Amino acid sequence: MPELEILDEANSEVRSAAAYYGAQRVELARAFLSAVRESYKKVVATPELWPRWALPGPELGVRRVKLAKFPHYVVYVTEPRLVVVAVMHPKREPTYWVKRLQALR
Repeated sequence: MPELEILDEANSEVRSAAAYYGAQRVELARAFLSAVRESYKKVVATPELWPRWALPGPELGVRRVKLAKFPHYVVYVTEPRLVVVAVMHPKREPTYWVKRLQALR
């Protein structure tokens, strides 16, 4: 199985969202973190299964997998290596993470 690299910015997004859910109910934060871990496992097990994210410009194999029970997506690339670029909410500037792709080339 391929190694999964997670950008620091994506880890920060996970912490921020978990804190948001934790402020509502601790159980929500736990459920969110569990959903993130499960999504990471899915990405590692079947990275090519999840839909591509259509972006203009060079093809980097950008894909996304939706978290179970939460509105967030794990956005990742398969080339040049398997990297989580963002864990994002689709209603909040859905392409803010695109600039992170430059560092992966």
